[in-house]
Amino acid sequence: MLTGTGYTEEKEADYKKFKVPTGTFYINRTAALLNMYLSAVYTKKQTLSKVIIKNQLYLNRKVIENKQLSINDIYAKSKRFSTTKCRCIRCSSK
Repeated sequence: MLTGTGYTEEKEADYKKFKVPTGTFYINRTAALLNMYLSAVYTKKQTLSKVIIKNQLYLNRKVIENKQLSINDIYAKSKRFSTTKCRCIRCSSK
């Protein structure tokens, strides 16, 4: 007769070994940072990214069109901003 508990110990994956980013992601903080970045680059007063629905960030097309900005340029800068690795002292010391 063979018995068991059905429990196995799985080894935790070494995410650093495979360079997989870990941690907590906060969409509201990301939206605020992206908005500060885009506002600094394009406009000082109006927000270009505002709405968050189901963890998706939307750009304010009306403001972008009123300012006669290139939506493709803003998409490219937003993408570059979101994929840039943080180089602050706290993050680089890890």
